[in-house]
Amino acid sequence: MDKFRPWLYVLAKNHCLMRLRKAGQNFTVSFDPGFMYSLELMHPEEEDPNDQEITLKRLENCIERLPDQQKDCVRMFYFEDRSYKDIAEGMSLDLSIVRSHIQNGRRNLKNCVA
Repeated sequence: MDKFRPWLYVLAKNHCLMRLRKAGQNFTVSFDPGFMYSLELMHPEEEDPNDQEITLKRLENCIERLPDQQKDCVRMFYFEDRSYKDIAEGMSLDLSIVRSHIQNGRRNLKNCVA
């Protein structure tokens, strides 16, 4: 969605410029003043992204979707303030695997919440 709006703007702008160049200087455009209001109906305001309660619920739902070992590693690291070494020993995993689970879990959460 981050790239769609700029893409649409450039597409519309270029289309208009091509039409103006093709028609020369004698081109007129009729504009419906209600057009801008119809955009609000098509895209109603979404929930406030700054609302901490909504963000926490969304984060919790995303954590539940993680694979089991990623979920456990992320919870222990971020919510229980455990070190990589403690997590590795507690889960009988190699330290590099724990790092990988936390890094991949963080990336998956970022993609899910956004």
